[in-house]
Amino acid sequence: MSTVISKPGPLSFTGTMEDLVLKSPSAQVRVSIKVTSAYGTHEVLNEVYYPDESSSVTIYHPGDLCEPYARQYGSVKAAASVYDITGSGVQAAALDVDLGTVLFGNVDPQIDAATFCQRHFLNILMGTKVTAMGRKESLSAYDAGDLTVSACFVTADGSLKEMSGTLAPVNTTGKVQDYDVSPSKILAAVNADDGARLVGYVCKSGEREQPYELVVDKVPPAPSLAFLNSFGCWEYIHCTGTHKKSSKFTYSTAVVGDKTRNYAIQEQRQLTANTGSLSYAMAEWADELFRSQQVYLYNGGKMGKEVVVSDVKDEVTNEDDNMPSYEFSWMYAQKLHNVIDTETKRLRVFDGTFDYTFE
Repeated sequence: MSTVISKPGPLSFTGTMEDLVLKSPSAQVRVSIKVTSAYGTHEVLNEVYYPDESSSVTIYHPGDLCEPYARQYGSVKAAASVYDITGSGVQAAALDVDLGTVLFGNVDPQIDAATFCQRHFLNILMGTKVTAMGRKESLSAYDAGDLTVSACFVTADGSLKEMSGTLAPVNTTGKVQDYDVSPSKILAAVNADDGARLVGYVCKSGEREQPYELVVDKVPPAPSLAFLNSFGCWEYIHCTGTHKKSSKFTYSTAVVGDKTRNYAIQEQRQLTANTGSLSYAMAEWADELFRSQQVYLYNGGKMGKEVVVSDVKDEVTNEDDNMPSYEFSWMYAQKLHNVIDTETKRLRVFDGTFDYTFE
């Protein structure tokens, strides 16, 4: 009968899930792997293998098999059934192997998944995040419960005051909880005093901790983008640097009768955004936008059009005067690029880029 040499731990990320290694004296081994979520059970593998010269069978990268379901359902339970098949074709009783819980995660945290999830939220930001009033912010965690929030305010007389409260998850998928930690939600959670100005806050759950620092938005973000990070969770980035727009028109021309006509005009609108100055921690985190396969505009307090990011200028040095700032191009994913922005109404003489010190 087959025996297990090594298998994944009790909690794994899809990107770093360990191989399943079996040892069998039989001529053939059939392996079936199934994943189970609240929505049912799905078989992701059912194959017959021939042990090598050391009588071993290795199932490489089982996380790749679980990835579509872990991405969709937040987390899944994985299990394998191993059947020895003799030379005469007789199939023995199954050896059941528990492969643990699998979370979607295309990241290598260099520690086991259970420890990472206990100590960190489901993002790669390892420092303070800079935000401002009016911006959307979110956090996600595995099996976390409510968040404890500690917020710091400057009162009307200039003194500092700390207030605390709790935040419940706004959505739960499997055992993954999502939280809206926007500054406006923090004000409501701590029941802030009238006239007090929020300058920073910390969200905690167990050993997990994420600090935020507030700045004054002198220029409205252009654009604000929502994207799925390496854990399949939504995050938001607000670009405060220079924003440029250029359009390329392709004309198909023909002579119709005695006149020349443009019978087809294809517009491709290319926009260039800049993140603005970032801390080193946020510069590392901003790479998540560039590796994301799902990016949407976020304006008017809701998700907007899907966009495609390209032509990234992403460079950080260790020079003393280096201030990370990323520039990238983006365009609408849809074919029609003549999109009218009726929410922000940016087309005005003195827009958000005008010098606010002008008198």
